[in-house]
Amino acid sequence: MIQFCEREGNVDPPIFSEILIDYAFLLSTGMSDYDAAKEIMDNVLKRIDKDKTSEVYAYGLNTVGVIYRNRGDYDKALKYFREALKVYEMINDKKGIGSVCINTGALYADKGKLDEALKYFKKSLKISQEMGDKKRIGMTSSNIGIVYFNKGELNKALEFFKKDLKISEEIEDKRGIGINSNNIGMIYNSIGELDEALTYLKNYLKIAAEIGDRKGIGNACNNLGRIYTTLEKVDDAQKFLKRAEKILEKTGNKIFLSDTYALLSELGILKGNYISAIEFAKVALKLAEEIGAKEQKISALRALGKALASSKQKEKLEEAVFYLQETISISHKEEMKFELAKSLYELAKVYLFYRGTENVKRETVEKILRYLKEAEKIFQKIGAGLWLKKTQDLMWKLSNSQ
Repeated sequence: MIQFCEREGNVDPPIFSEILIDYAFLLSTGMSDYDAAKEIMDNVLKRIDKDKTSEVYAYGLNTVGVIYRNRGDYDKALKYFREALKVYEMINDKKGIGSVCINTGALYADKGKLDEALKYFKKSLKISQEMGDKKRIGMTSSNIGIVYFNKGELNKALEFFKKDLKISEEIEDKRGIGINSNNIGMIYNSIGELDEALTYLKNYLKIAAEIGDRKGIGNACNNLGRIYTTLEKVDDAQKFLKRAEKILEKTGNKIFLSDTYALLSELGILKGNYISAIEFAKVALKLAEEIGAKEQKISALRALGKALASSKQKEKLEEAVFYLQETISISHKEEMKFELAKSLYELAKVYLFYRGTENVKRETVEKILRYLKEAEKIFQKIGAGLWLKKTQDLMWKLSNSQ
């Protein structure tokens, strides 16, 4: 999974409260200790709630929102972000407004509301440019890149990621360098340049380990496991995904943990163990639904559909098709073109595999070909070379099987 940049609104509240809020933010984003971070913030807000129009009070509200977002409790997070934004706007604190807009945009992106996310990120970028804040310009650029990635505009996403990477290197921001290495690596994975992807992702893992970012370590291991699964290097994939599972279970980060189980499901399919693949996919789906994460829900449903189809049992076909069609429906609704194309490909693959059986006689070659052509068109447009090749190979197989 690509990773959003989140940083605190660095205003100038009274020093003691500021230190505590900074520490709570670190516990939440760097160490994934959400309970300890929330306990600190409960105490801080009690100390400072006499002046509910102060910078430090808004900063505290923003940080509590970040803690809830990291835990996957989006409704509570949004409530605190809105309260923080109201205070920052009241006192005309532009830097604080920009910070809340970044965090709110990331939350909407998690929920699959990409246009809403883009609105908040662009507002933050405009403020950062007006203030000449290079660090915030880079960070917001990266987050805009993630929205374009999820929309399937890979070249535009890569442009924004590289812009932030350059800024992060100039200001020696290791966390920013790491996150952008991950995001660029995921672009290269999508376009099929896997060696380049591995180079960036290994750098991300190295940096995350150096700065003690457990969430980042888990995400890096997930993405390395993803690529090794694509390369069919089962032992390497298993090693990284099990490491991710161990770390992310401790941190309680349900978004990345859902990714882990969806990827373990994909690995189970590769290993021919469809029973474990189905179970892993169900766990991934449960986590995604608990936090309302649309991208993770799509991945989990697609993994579940593929796992059911891989059982090679005719009676599971209808269920497999149902889950894959649901991913298509969600992808259409949320305008996630890349996810839509992947699901069209997988659905065509299932129908092609079962073609000629009693269950799918009604599904003609023309219908399968229509799915593949629609997927091919999207992959060509967004530059997803790896998926484009897989789709064209399947079309060739179809044409030669008639």
